[in-house]
Amino acid sequence: MPNLFEQQSQFINALFNPSQDIEMMLQSTQGSHVAAGLAIYRNNVFSNYRRVLSSVYPVIQRLVGDGFFTAVCDDYIHDTPSWSGDVRNYGEAFADFLRTHPSLTDLVYLPGVARIEWACHQVLNKPESEKFEVAQLATIPAEQLAQSRIELCVASALASSPYPSVTIWQTNQPDYEGDGNVDLNAGAEYGLVLRAQFKVTLHPLSAAEFEFLSQLSQHKTLVEALQTAQSIAADFDLAGCLMRHISNGAISRIGA
Repeated sequence: MPNLFEQQSQFINALFNPSQDIEMMLQSTQGSHVAAGLAIYRNNVFSNYRRVLSSVYPVIQRLVGDGFFTAVCDDYIHDTPSWSGDVRNYGEAFADFLRTHPSLTDLVYLPGVARIEWACHQVLNKPESEKFEVAQLATIPAEQLAQSRIELCVASALASSPYPSVTIWQTNQPDYEGDGNVDLNAGAEYGLVLRAQFKVTLHPLSAAEFEFLSQLSQHKTLVEALQTAQSIAADFDLAGCLMRHISNGAISRIGA
């Protein structure tokens, strides 16, 4: 008779990979018919995961339609087991899954949109950070500021895509006002996902600004981040960038 671990493994296999042979093994182990009960349990598990993915990826659902979204979710659930006991952690690999799904090869912008939605989901559940005040800048000598490391707030995330995914996300928000037309050939877009209290916002960034903030997030000094940004845009406005992201709360600390 299979031991407990083997029985549990058989149960999981049967749950995500329906197979008559596996169900027969379970039936012989338990001494009763299990197919009907297993089907009910499988339906509950898949329904729960579908609801999670729907809540995390509403824009993707809107773009592909409810029925198709459900089918893609089922494929993802089948191929991507949860690694966490917290269902809120489920769906992290959805963007990569969309990129390789054979039915979505023409919708090349979807993974970028999905990464923005996952960033929004993650940021929403992050703790608050201490906010850096503009007045504090005046207390830091220029030579010290150049070698400082600037910390972004915990409740923030950077997102980029070779397609206009930021615009697509914005035009598919409930409060968006406009015609919703997006030029899919507009090129790469960059954004900063940021939470202020209980509201998550997406701030469009230039390529240089995105790289500047990316360098800061990797604990590079201000001068190192500036040099990288200027390699992309020689006229990069450092003062304007710092003021903007201090004001919106993205910068939480400037220190050694």
